[in-house]
Amino acid sequence: MAAGLILAAYLLTGCAAAWALFPDRGVLWRGWFGCAAGLLLFMWLPALFAFRLDFTMDAQWASLGALAVIACACGIVLLRRGRRSIKEAVKGEAEPVRAFVGIVPLLTVVAAYLQYTHTLRPVGDALYAGQSTYGDLSLHLSIATSLRNASFPPEYALLPGTRLAYPFLMDTLSTSLMLWGMPLRWSFIIPGTLMCALVFTGILLLAWQLTRSEKVSALTLLLLVFCGGFGFLYSWDLIGEDPSRFLDIFTEFYRAPANLTEVNIRWSNLLVDMWLPQRTFLSGWVLLLPALSLVIDLPKEKRIWRAAITAGLFAGGMPLVHTHSFLALGLFSAGYLGWSCAERREGSLTLSCVVYLAITLTLALPQLIAFTFEQSSADGFVRLHFNWVNGTGGGLRDSYLYFWIKNVGPPMLLVILMLFDMPREHRPVAVGAFLIFIAAELIEFQPNDYDNNKLFYVWYLIILPCALAFGARVYQRLKGIRARGIMAVAFVLVSITSGVLSVIREGMSEYELYSANAMAVARYVEDNTPPDAVILTAVNHNNPVSAVAGRKVVCGPSVFLYFHGLDYQEKADDVVRFYINPVGSRYVIEDNDVSYILVGDYEKAIPGMDEDEIAKAYALVFESGGYRLYKTSDPAEAGSTEDAPNG
Repeated sequence: MAAGLILAAYLLTGCAAAWALFPDRGVLWRGWFGCAAGLLLFMWLPALFAFRLDFTMDAQWASLGALAVIACACGIVLLRRGRRSIKEAVKGEAEPVRAFVGIVPLLTVVAAYLQYTHTLRPVGDALYAGQSTYGDLSLHLSIATSLRNASFPPEYALLPGTRLAYPFLMDTLSTSLMLWGMPLRWSFIIPGTLMCALVFTGILLLAWQLTRSEKVSALTLLLLVFCGGFGFLYSWDLIGEDPSRFLDIFTEFYRAPANLTEVNIRWSNLLVDMWLPQRTFLSGWVLLLPALSLVIDLPKEKRIWRAAITAGLFAGGMPLVHTHSFLALGLFSAGYLGWSCAERREGSLTLSCVVYLAITLTLALPQLIAFTFEQSSADGFVRLHFNWVNGTGGGLRDSYLYFWIKNVGPPMLLVILMLFDMPREHRPVAVGAFLIFIAAELIEFQPNDYDNNKLFYVWYLIILPCALAFGARVYQRLKGIRARGIMAVAFVLVSITSGVLSVIREGMSEYELYSANAMAVARYVEDNTPPDAVILTAVNHNNPVSAVAGRKVVCGPSVFLYFHGLDYQEKADDVVRFYINPVGSRYVIEDNDVSYILVGDYEKAIPGMDEDEIAKAYALVFESGGYRLYKTSDPAEAGSTEDAPNG
């Protein structure tokens, strides 16, 4: 109950700020912008105070005090405006209200269902996830649970002694909710669902801002949510060979039409493959969309300084929320504002852009220097690489245009044709969008080639409404041709079929993430070990000790640490050495301050694992269903099992 009230307080304060800063905007825009601002405050204020007070309830109370000051300041502004502000709010500016009411609630219900079924869904005493959350969820759980009462700057629970450089503020939001009493599962589901609703609304409003067409705005939202390209054609081709393979779409692991890597289909569905599992990507878009809205309106905003300052605050808060979104925003801003300033040559616009840049850099550089640059300087991070995942090192798997058309689908054809017939107002938008595209085509910003899609999707977000507006103009020119309606319906159906099938498949998926016995261990560890305890475990990704109990482990899974650019191999080798030779590798316990040793299913799977020597040297403190936990202290109790509770 308390956690829900605290969340509501942040959201209402954000809405008050939006109401105070932008009285000329529409009610829908201010409500959406205000909720995004509230989440920005909820992610940042506790973290800022944590650098002095650790991530404790003291930091939470201090952030509430700062929130109260902000709320009072907004209240004073609103009271001074009086009735005039209310009249302006009721009148507002034109907005796509019908599209919002008709689409966003339905999509939010779908998102809520997926969040509910894919986030630690209890089945008996076990916890389940979905296909897309089976991997990434454990990483975010380990961050959120380990940061309770942790000192700042935080460390990786998966690699103690290493600063947590991965953008972590989306997960500290869940940590804050847990500190206020919300259960772990709901601390993920509630903000995840809320952020999906904000992203849906933001896409609709951004498309409206660019096109002033409610139909184009609604279609932009649908084509983004259900994106997937021409992948369904490859699936149907296989079905033609063997009709029974139709079920593979809904039952096999990553066999949906948006994920066919063997035929180079990599344009994954945004809803189920990106926003649902990749929480930093989702939270990045929550901040990216308001920032884009402000930047796009900067050349025509009446209150140009408020827009520039507010855009700088949003942009400056993004690096530790989602670095790729921050980079995409920077590239778009450079292209769009650079073109606009060169075209208009207005001193006020140029100066406001300087203010926007100055605020952004003032806030962002400390984050980038202290966290991001240290991680991205590792070998294999930033490097030249042409044509995203289509490159083979010596050429291209598919011809250049064919690759993009088959992945993006029919909208890509509109994007190409639009370049030859673009209205003047869309030119700076296209320049900014394609600056993102070009950078992502030539440079990889992380070890995983696939992750550049986080830049390409921002390009697609911006360019899609412009392309659909071009398509709408073509549709009007075809007036009198009876088949144009059929052509339009076919365009939409072909564009969303892969995405719809992918969403249906994801909704049907379920996989056991933590077994009942693993959860028994997690509960014991959380209730009976110190919060700063280091526990030796195997390096499996679904580790209940680090993910659910929030304890540090000697080394986490390479599937996370490698792609974060971390030097983990020696620690991973030490883990294996100890389980094979506990006596000869005792230094692993001493060097890493290990308090407990877990022997479970994954530890027993290590070839040559010797539990007998562990049992002789250390005291057994817990046993359940084949899982055993040994304590490294009190050597006199080594070999004892009398006091070990049975799970």
